[in-house]
Amino acid sequence: MKAALALLALLAPLAAAAADLIVDVTNVRSSRGHVRLSVCDEAHFGGEGCKFDGVAEAREGFTRVIVHDVPAGRWAVQAFHDENDNGEFDQNFIGLPQEGFGFSNDPPLRGKPRFADSAIEVREPKTEISLRLRNSIFD
Repeated sequence: MKAALALLALLAPLAAAAADLIVDVTNVRSSRGHVRLSVCDEAHFGGEGCKFDGVAEAREGFTRVIVHDVPAGRWAVQAFHDENDNGEFDQNFIGLPQEGFGFSNDPPLRGKPRFADSAIEVREPKTEISLRLRNSIFD
């Protein structure tokens, strides 16, 4: 029994620290659909394949999305307001967004946002951030 407890004590520091990431999404255009977001490492930011996702029913003005068990470390958040609830970020025929979108730290948009401009530090037991949706590229 003592050996098992000693082993557990040795392994405890190896367990990955995880946090709840609480994202307060502002400038939500309507209460239609859902606000969807992804928590991304540098390799996946700005695209697909991010490791953690969150979703909440949209509330006009402000929607809170909570993502559980995000390992402590450096991440970036990308979000969109899926007003038509099709699970996709809709764009028009030339690639301009048709739904609200945003990134952690609200970086300036001159093309694709950079991870370095959007990176946040997630710490346990919880980290809270605000993220503003843009309802057009001119927003």
